[in-house]
Order: sequence, then structure tokens, then C-alpha cells
Amino acid sequence: MSIKQGFVKGIFIIFLFVSLWQTHGLLESHFTHTDDTGVAETLLIRSPGGSSCPDIFGRIEKKFQIHLTYIKTPLCTLDLWRSRLFIIPSEWTYAPFQFWLTQALLDPRVNLSYEQIKYFGRLPSFLFFITGLLAFYYLLRKKIATIGENQTLALALITIIAFSLEQRIMSSQMESYAIGLFSNVCVLYGLLSLRRIDEMQIRHIMIYAFTIALGISMQYQAVLLATAGLAVLLISYMRAGIVAASGKKIVLLYSSVLIFSYTFVGNIFRLVHRGVMWNAGQNKEFLVQGTDIFEKLSNLMAILYWQTNYNLYSIVSAIELPDQAAYVFGFLITSILLLGIWNLFKKRNDTTDGFIFILSILYFLLYCGMLLAGKLTYSPTRHFLYFLPIVIILVGYGISYLQNLDYQRRVLKRSFLVLLIGYLSFSLWSFTTFKEKRLDRLNDSMMKSILKESDPDFILLGGYDRDIFFLPSSKQSVIYDYLNGPQCEKYRRFLIPNDQKLRFLWFSKRYEIPENDPTFAKYFTDLIGNCSESTGHSWEAVRYKKIKDVVRIVSETEIDLSNRTKNGSNNYFAQLYEININFDSKLYPASLNEGIDFKRPGYPDFLRYVTGLSQAESWGRWSDAFFGGPIVQFGFRKALPEKFILEFEAIPYADNGQFPTRVRVGNQEKEIYINGGANTKYQLIFDNTEKSNLIEFYPPKPTYPRQINPTDQDFRKLGLGFVRVSIKPDK
Repeated sequence: MSIKQGFVKGIFIIFLFVSLWQTHGLLESHFTHTDDTGVAETLLIRSPGGSSCPDIFGRIEKKFQIHLTYIKTPLCTLDLWRSRLFIIPSEWTYAPFQFWLTQALLDPRVNLSYEQIKYFGRLPSFLFFITGLLAFYYLLRKKIATIGENQTLALALITIIAFSLEQRIMSSQMESYAIGLFSNVCVLYGLLSLRRIDEMQIRHIMIYAFTIALGISMQYQAVLLATAGLAVLLISYMRAGIVAASGKKIVLLYSSVLIFSYTFVGNIFRLVHRGVMWNAGQNKEFLVQGTDIFEKLSNLMAILYWQTNYNLYSIVSAIELPDQAAYVFGFLITSILLLGIWNLFKKRNDTTDGFIFILSILYFLLYCGMLLAGKLTYSPTRHFLYFLPIVIILVGYGISYLQNLDYQRRVLKRSFLVLLIGYLSFSLWSFTTFKEKRLDRLNDSMMKSILKESDPDFILLGGYDRDIFFLPSSKQSVIYDYLNGPQCEKYRRFLIPNDQKLRFLWFSKRYEIPENDPTFAKYFTDLIGNCSESTGHSWEAVRYKKIKDVVRIVSETEIDLSNRTKNGSNNYFAQLYEININFDSKLYPASLNEGIDFKRPGYPDFLRYVTGLSQAESWGRWSDAFFGGPIVQFGFRKALPEKFILEFEAIPYADNGQFPTRVRVGNQEKEIYINGGANTKYQLIFDNTEKSNLIEFYPPKPTYPRQINPTDQDFRKLGLGFVRVSIKPDK
């Protein structure tokens, strides 16, 4: 290696490190969307606790009068980890591999800030991105001689991938798209290593089959690449005349890939059954449509012709460009890519180059078949990013072709280096502007300010916003999710003030509530009727109106480099609305010292919501874990005193008096045995330094009455009976 070559490689390595350092800075700062923080919500909030396992063992122990503690604990712990390992692929369209690391970093037992959740949740994407870059360089050097023999070219190609803005965006998100580079390498390395199966040992065949399956476990789109590659291998075996002699090895290879893939991800063909409308475009312009095969073929050709240049720009470019410049850039990449295919065609008699040539054609045809079938879209989004490694390999062949032309060979090589270095330098310089457009403006300070200014009775999310669940200031609020419907069994039930008006905060990063929309009006009608303390009233259709914009920031910046599919933008809509209702919750005036009298049909007006309690009876109210959830919550309209005595009268149901009841205010938690009669008074002293407005009771052993008396028709799950609760100053 000459000094000049070493200098050029050193420049590329410096570019690589600077770009990775810039990308690392996006982990905490890049704005979020539902597919991003939805992963964290699944692991930290909706993560399964393995609760079905102890329930099953409990029923067995009770039925057969035996104790299974010695096997229940280890088996239920194993069930918990099994559930967590596969909870992401079971609820999202992501392959499991990356999230085996994510679930270790996002531990629900650890109290993480919003910024830490973003950082640790996104860290696996970044780490696998770096791993993919190293692995891709190794693949080029060891398996693709036409490119790998030129170290400078191989290094230049991985630098182009490292600078891809779409790749860098996905490296700072929790989804498993950045890992697609590593997935490609695993599949391609396995395929390229299996061309001479007749000369291979069984254990090596198994290792490469495992490698291909590992790539599929990283991203489901690898199924297409693996299928095309395995088909090309079979064609090459048939052309070489080794099918008969190596039949057992070939059967072992294909069956091993299938078995390993199913072991890692279950049904590897689930991709065929997934919906694709998320990336079909606002007018389904990226989806092949037609009434018959000829119309679909015509539509496919039109989409490929008009969209390919822009799609290649969207996954390759290191610079954010306006549409016209993006098309020019994409045309340049397309031209070099086509030269690469021509180069492969000329070298088709070479074992490796011929394999890649046929693989590229078959892979493209298989992809077009999926487009025709309506199972995939041809959209400039993160889903198209999976094809970046193949595109870069073909571009590498194109550059190699240009560099080996007899005419002005040295001029072409120097021109390529000068253009590439200038392109990368401009990308580094413009990255600050790119980053600023994608800053996440949301933080706990901002949410505190919003809630203080609006003082809403509840928060309504637009359906694509999960980050609000991780902000301490909003955790004590009543929160509903518009797209999921009024799920009252999951969320807190609010109390309607005597003026029969409710104020709610609409929070969304995607859209605003349209005026006089019948769909929203129906939603609010259902919400009020089902999720509030209506005290037996019937209700009519409600009316809503906007009071003011607390925060309104409109942005054209989308989660992808391209803004054409509208998958999630950096908007912020925090808007205060008012709903007029024809009834109230019969709130009565009372002071904190007077407290809550549970014998009355309503609640005192200092409460905003109550959760986990049944209807009022002559003596008080039971907690009900079946209809109201396992936690009894009292949400106050104002923050509780900084130091107070919680005094209450309560009775246990069944065995609840034999176990301690946890009582929580903010981050302070205390335990007390509630085992006396209806007139027994209990007191707990709390230091409310966090200015919490929430008191929580955790009944220790909620029980169905039918568990005690099989003929009892009460479907509630009772724990504690509340008679009175009051807040007294601690002097």
C-alpha cells in the first residue's frame, strides 16, 4: 500500500468516526414517533409480568391441595423472560433479534428518565449499525473480490452507507431498521459461502444455514433476499451437476434454514400477511393497483419509472435536497447502479460475480412480484432502506467499471475521490441544520408548563404519541388514546364538575381535531358516558369547542428523510378544548380535612378522578379489581400538602387483612395491615416533597366472592372496603 493510498484511507476513516459521533448525538435529541417510543411503552408499561403463570399454579395448588413453590418460582420466572423476549415481535411488525438487547436495557424495574428511555431504547439500533458497517466491510473484502481487492473502494462504500441520512435516522430510533445492514451481511455471507456445497463439511453447512436464519431474525425483509439467494444456489447446484451427489447436503441446508428461522422468529412468512397501507402514500401512489394483471403491470412499470430515482436518493443521500436536486442525485445513483449491473453481466462467468448478477435479477423480480401482489409498496421510506446494501454493492461494481476504463483511468479515479470527499465534507457541514430540524422539543419542563396553563380534566392523545407516558409531570393525569377508543378499564375514571363542563388537552404530533366532526363527537359521547361517574344519568350527544392553542408548532419534517408518506412529523399540537355535558357527577363541597364519605353517591369536589372502586353502598364502597383495576387511586385537583396525615377507615374482604396493604403518594410508599372493623381508624404520615396529587391503595389479595361461595353471583373482585378517607395537616 502506497503512502497516497494510506492517506486516502485515513481520510475515509476520519469521516467515518465523525459521522458516527454525529449520529450518536441523535439518540437523545431526535424527535419521536409511535413506532419509536411505542417499543419502550410495550416493554416498560404494557410488558407482561408473567401473571398468568402464578394464577395457573394457584388454581392447581388449590384444586389438588398441594404446594408447588419449588417449581412455581423458576418456571414463572422463565415464563416472564420468554414473554418479554417475544413481546415486541408479537405486537409490532419487527423481527425479534434486536429487541433481545433492548429489553435488557429497558428494564421496568429501573426508574429511567424520558431522555434515558430514548437513549437506551435507541442504543441497540446504533450499536447494530456500527456492527453492520464493520461486517459489510469484511464481506466486501473477503467474499466480493472485484470490490474487495480495492481497499479504498471498499472503505469508500461503507463510508457512503455510514453517511446515509435515512440510515442515520433509523440508527437513532428504536425500530429494527438500522440493523438491516447487518441482516444483509449475514444472509449474503451465508449464501456466498455455500456455493461449493459438495466440498463442504456438515458442520459448516449448519453454521452458514444458522447465519442466514440469524439475518432473517434481524429483519423480516431478509426473507426475500434469502429466498432469492437459496433459489440461485439451487440453480448453480443444478448447473454444476452436483444435485444427485450432494442431495443430502442440499436437503440439510434448506431444512436447516427453515428450522432455524422458525426457531428464531416463528412464522417467517408472516410478511406475506402484513398490511402495507402505512407506506402506500396519502393517495396510495406507492401501491401497485389495477383491476387485472395487465393494468397492474402497467401501473408497476409507471411506478418504477417515475419513483426509482427519488427512492434511491431517499436511502443513499447524505445531504437533504429539494425535489429536483433529489431526482438528479437519484439519477446519478441509478446510472452508476446500471453500470454495475452491466459490469456484472460482463463478468457473469466468474463464480462470485455471476452469482451476484443472477441474485440481483431474481431478488428484483421477487420484489416486483410482492409489489404486484400488493404485499409491499414502492415508497421512499425506512422499509426501502433494507435494499441499501445491495444498491451499494451494485454501485461499487459500477464505480469499479468506470475506474477500469482504459480511457482516462487516472483522471476518473481522482475525479471520483475529489467528488466523494467534497460530498462527504458538505454532508458533515450541513448536518447541524439537518439535526436542528429534527430536535425533540418535548420534555418534562415543557409538559409541566402546558399542564399548568391548561389545567385539563384529562389528556386525549392523537393515537400516535407514546412519549407522554414517560414524562413525570403527566403520569398523574387522566390520559386517553383516541385511536384505541374509550378503554375505561385501563384508564382512570374522571369526575364531571357541577358546571357540567369538562376541559381536556388534545396532544398530538400528527394532526389537529377538526371542527364539528361527528366522529369525534361520538367518541366524546361514548367517553363521557362510559368513563365518568355519571351517578345513573342518561347522556346525550356532547358538543366540543377549542378554547386555545397552548402549543402549536407545524413542521414539514417527517420521520423519514422523505416527507412524502407522512408517517410521522415533528409537529406539536397541545390544544385546550371544552366539552358541554347534560349531567354531572354530583360532586359535593368538602375540605381535605372533612375528606371523602364513601356512603354518599358522589364524591367531594376536590377530586378530579377516582379509579378502582365500586358503587356506593349504605356502609361505603368496595375496591373492585375486576371492573376498576387492581389499584385504588384518588386524583386530586390540586397538589396535596407537603406534609400530611392520611387518616382512613376501611375493612378487609376475605384474606386481605392478613397481608399488608401498600399505600403510595408520589415516590413514597408505606405498608399497613387493614384488619379491623368499619370504625377502626388508620393513620399514615407522608412527606409530599414532589407535590403529588395522587394517593394509591394496593389491596393485597383481591378475591372473587365465588371463590368463597361458589353460588355467589357477584362478579366483582373485592379487596378493601372504604368507609372514609381524609387529609389532615401534620403539625
